[in-house]
Amino acid sequence: MLSNQVTQLERERERTTTELSDAKDRIRRLQDQLTDSQQEAENAHLEHKALKAEFESYRREMTNRLEDSSEFLEELARQTDHLRQNELEKMPKHGSLTDRIIQLEDEVDRLQIENRELRTHCDDLQAQLLHNSVECGRSLLGNGSQPSLAAELNGTNNGGMDEQKLLNIIKEQDIDNQKLRNYINGKFARNELERLSLRKPSTRSAAPPPQEENQNLMKRLYSSFWTLKERWSGENTEGSVEGTKLENKGEKLFDIQKTSK
Repeated sequence: MLSNQVTQLERERERTTTELSDAKDRIRRLQDQLTDSQQEAENAHLEHKALKAEFESYRREMTNRLEDSSEFLEELARQTDHLRQNELEKMPKHGSLTDRIIQLEDEVDRLQIENRELRTHCDDLQAQLLHNSVECGRSLLGNGSQPSLAAELNGTNNGGMDEQKLLNIIKEQDIDNQKLRNYINGKFARNELERLSLRKPSTRSAAPPPQEENQNLMKRLYSSFWTLKERWSGENTEGSVEGTKLENKGEKLFDIQKTSK
């Protein structure tokens, strides 16, 4: 009987020892968890302090921006009121808004009429420019009672000419050539103005001469230069220095005329 009790107590002691060991293990694990939790709590506390400091900095910055924006809006409001007051002071003190609208419509009508008159005047000036350019080209070619350019270069009007006189004629013809180039450029400029114009030229303007007439004038001018070149080449067969210079001048003048075309 007593041995049974001892055996039972031994088992009881072993079970208690096992339970105590398990309890110590649980306590150890719980202490480790407590330590980890305390560390996490400390980290969370530090992070909270950092976030709080950052939030305070952001709040102060936003407060300053809001104050600056408020001051800026107040300044804009003052400037707007000032400008509005100035505009009100500049407006006429008498008459209604309808009268003002009527005045503006009349002003628009007047400006439109003036614009149409200016367009018409511009078309007339363009037509006159072309007419004057054609007349200038005709006068350069020596039409009418004046001796023609070909006749002067061939020497038919003064019974022949010497070398110096022919050189002078070529120099004068250089000047006439520049004038003719200006005349042709004037025609080109007039055509460009017509292309850029917002409406067709007025039919009341003077009609320009046909294009074939201008081409004939240019052909006559080229023929005169070729006659001069052939005549001078026949008279200077010895090839003197002065003759070479004169021939070069004639070729240069012809090239300029060809480029102008």
